[in-house]
Amino acid sequence: MATWQFGIWFVGKGYEKENQFPTRNCNLSDLNLSDSSIAQFVFEMPKEKSWDEDLEIRGSMDGNRVDILYEKGIVAEIAARIDIRNIKIKFVIQIVDFAIQNRLSIVEASTGEQIEVDFDSLLSAIMRSPEYKFVVNPEIFLTQIAEHRKKLRMI
Repeated sequence: MATWQFGIWFVGKGYEKENQFPTRNCNLSDLNLSDSSIAQFVFEMPKEKSWDEDLEIRGSMDGNRVDILYEKGIVAEIAARIDIRNIKIKFVIQIVDFAIQNRLSIVEASTGEQIEVDFDSLLSAIMRSPEYKFVVNPEIFLTQIAEHRKKLRMI
């Protein structure tokens, strides 16, 4: 994932995490997501070449993107990446609408924290993210990382 992309996972209700990664209700195969719902979500996004025959990539590798992983022809996982360099409000709305229509939760990929399924909550999570801080001011962001590393070496 590029430094300027904010990543999310779509997960089932009752999601649990352990050490930032999902441990329960991340696999969507039991939910029988409709093909038409997924098609509508990625409708305007061009299909990218994938390194895995079970992974469908829609959008741009370094921009807005949706990854759909299939297991035995059934959707198992869906992730999205939002390009923070030029946030497309329409894409953020599509993410929220897709989650609502399919009764899914949204989880921040870098922290595993669940985000309320509404536009304002998703936008707030984006604006609190390290990815956003990097895009807004990369010099300050990199200085903070360097300072943090210095502190860790002192411990």
